[in-house]
Amino acid sequence: MKNKWTDHDIEYAISNYQKMSASSIAEHLGRTRKSVYHFLNRLDINKMSDRWNDEELNYLKKNVRILSYLDISKHLNRTEAACYNKAYELGITKPDDHYYTNSIKDEEIIKYVLENSNTMTDYDISIAKNINISQVVTIRKNHGIFKHGGRSCGSLTMPEKYIDLFLKDTGVIYDCQSKFFGLIADFYIPSCKIIIEVNGDYWHGNPRIYKNNELDSIQQKGVDRDIRKYDVYNKAGFLTIIIWEQDILKSSSFLIIKEKLSNLIKSISLNNVDTNLFGTTIDSSQWCTNTAPLESDL
Repeated sequence: MKNKWTDHDIEYAISNYQKMSASSIAEHLGRTRKSVYHFLNRLDINKMSDRWNDEELNYLKKNVRILSYLDISKHLNRTEAACYNKAYELGITKPDDHYYTNSIKDEEIIKYVLENSNTMTDYDISIAKNINISQVVTIRKNHGIFKHGGRSCGSLTMPEKYIDLFLKDTGVIYDCQSKFFGLIADFYIPSCKIIIEVNGDYWHGNPRIYKNNELDSIQQKGVDRDIRKYDVYNKAGFLTIIIWEQDILKSSSFLIIKEKLSNLIKSISLNNVDTNLFGTTIDSSQWCTNTAPLESDL
């Protein structure tokens, strides 16, 4: 399977997501259905069509009483829960079928989640045990395990992983994917009132790479959303730090970012910082003034 999304892939997925199923798009592009879903979710597109075609429905009807939902899901490249839900919708479930809900009573699964929450991401646990991420979150939160202070932060992009590892090394307590006013911040350091947003160059339209008149509709939507988000953070008195992908993937720039962040965290902790910084936004381009676009030497 391919990893990098090409311009052709992006154009095809965006042009067809409302009229084709995720499976059909995935098959055409030589990708997994999950990859297509993740791509469209990053674009904030939630109208993904995932209709069952006649061939899939016939296979489900023919095998629902013979095969397990796991076997059916593997053949159809769908989740067990999706197969059960469709069978339930068609009225062809068996009397002893397990119904998939957010309530997990399986002691083995609960034990697995609790034992691995600090070393595995919620996403990886959900894949390992074939349950939803929301179910993993519910289990660990019910047992007092929260994603902060260097613990598992769910599914992160590669640039986010670098920042996550850096924050762990500093020893500072932080949250991942924190919610504020209906918005989600990549990282939040409560003791310093710092929000860190890790921005992909393409998705957020890095101005050092893309000029305003070069942004496509997807990028423009992301830029407009970011402007509104940062305005909310500023009005709430947070210090927002935007770190661009290119500044993380270039090792010399990332060294500067780590040094600047470390000093900033230390200064705020010692109350030795200009309070006028709060309610403002710092862009990593202000720290990495000599970074060349798209350059990476990692």
